Amino acid sequence: TLFPYTTLFRSMFYDEWMHVLGHGAEAWFHDPNGRDAWGRSLDLAWSKLFAAHGSIGAAIWQYVDDVVYMPTPRGEHTRGPTRFVSPEKLRIASPKPEGNVYGVARWGIVDEWRRKKPEFWNVQKAYSPIRVGVREVADIVSNRPISLLVHNRFDHTDLSEITMRIEYAGAKEEKRCEPLPPHAEGLIVLPAREWRAGTAVTLTFLDGKQRVIDIERIRLGASAPPPGNPPSGPTGLKVVSRESGIVVSSDKVQWTFNRTSGLLESATVGGKTYAVRGPFPLLYQNLEYRKAGRGRASEFWSEPEHQKWKLTAIRTAEAGGRVVVTVTGRLDAVDVEYVLTFGGDGRCEVDYAYRSIPLLAVSEGPDAGVAPIMLERGVQFEVGESFDELSWSRRGYWSWYPEGHQGALAGRVPLWSEQKPIYRAPPGQPWEADVHDYFYQGVNVPAGRLLTNLVRGAKMNVERYSLADTAAGTALTVVASGDISCRFAQGRDRRYYLQVLNLLDYNLRWGNFSAGFLVTPEQHGR
Repeated sequence: TLFPYTTLFRSMFYDEWMHVLGHGAEAWFHDPNGRDAWGRSLDLAWSKLFAAHGSIGAAIWQYVDDVVYMPTPRGEHTRGPTRFVSPEKLRIASPKPEGNVYGVARWGIVDEWRRKKPEFWNVQKAYSPIRVGVREVADIVSNRPISLLVHNRFDHTDLSEITMRIEYAGAKEEKRCEPLPPHAEGLIVLPAREWRAGTAVTLTFLDGKQRVIDIERIRLGASAPPPGNPPSGPTGLKVVSRESGIVVSSDKVQWTFNRTSGLLESATVGGKTYAVRGPFPLLYQNLEYRKAGRGRASEFWSEPEHQKWKLTAIRTAEAGGRVVVTVTGRLDAVDVEYVLTFGGDGRCEVDYAYRSIPLLAVSEGPDAGVAPIMLERGVQFEVGESFDELSWSRRGYWSWYPEGHQGALAGRVPLWSEQKPIYRAPPGQPWEADVHDYFYQGVNVPAGRLLTNLVRGAKMNVERYSLADTAAGTALTVVASGDISCRFAQGRDRRYYLQVLNLLDYNLRWGNFSAGFLVTPEQHGR
């Protein structure tokens, strides 16, 4: 993504370019959202290549997953390469991999059944020959046309040959785009409507055969300021110290701390108690380096097991009508401090500081002293299995995603699925609804209800992320301003966690984009 692509002496076409996730699955298999995040790499690289002198194109590696299912799941067969993950190296629970599933890599934008993976929409967006230059029109006037900046990236097509479908306030209309020659920038015009601030207009661009080229969603009116108010109080807010623990209660929620661990143990709402244990540190760092001699190496370090937590002190205070609980302790080598602020409105704000974080390092070879990067940093709470629905709203890299896509801007889906795959049988659901991957995890499908790819994939740039108990009408909700990520995951201990991350990056490798968050021994977040 950093390559300039300009060539002076001959035209260049790039092969095996912007490699899709396939190898080294232990680094990213725990989070299917890595496949959607890859789209940023492609967009950055193609935008540079398109504008560069002398570069004429590139071939994505590759179109379809290389996966072969032998006639029987077990037994003697001519063996091929396998890419089973090692459960002990994963950040999630996974069965012992075995069976007759072979192939080089799951590195396509469609899978072996030709189902679209998250990468497919990202390819369509990154390579789109129509690039609208804005995602929000702050100043709008009702019953006046709206002009939008657009770049015609077609090589031979004038934009007047393209149909634009406009959807707003339940009504649709189609019109031809304004004339604009190939590679030029100009304007497209939306006919006058009764525009209202706080709404959005969806634009679908169609070719001569009514096939979708691209879809954009443009917000109208300036974005509302993000929620920034601290938890409010008092509304019956009080602290009760008991031998077994500390209870912070209000008219809405009762939060209980375990006195031995100093951490939250549960939350009681409407007479029903939910497991909300934590917070626990969430740390994941990566070091990529060249070996002495030849080859490359990749090392990872993640937070120690929660059982190694040792409490130093817990204290409570009341300030501004709110209750503040400060917890200090140590998780193996990492010094930890939490400040939890509770309000009578049922909200809890968590500040954390991690100190003395061990740093991955290499002392010899061409990359001696190279710094590691932080892939994940935040907090996590063990939340049990009392919730049955996930919903979210977020800000996306693209302005529009298909419904049910891994990167969808909003959604509401069941938290669990009992729909299991059948060996060698074509799946009847989209990729996002899969609960098991034969290629990486083998043929031993776990019993019971499982998490789908859509559920266990992180939601980045979250504004709201909610786990709901629909029968009770209760939800555990993260409210943010588009600057954090959330994920629901089954840890290696087979327990379920709500993970809230201030930093989230992916080990995409192969020249793909990395945010490059450098690891320091001390990390803070809220």
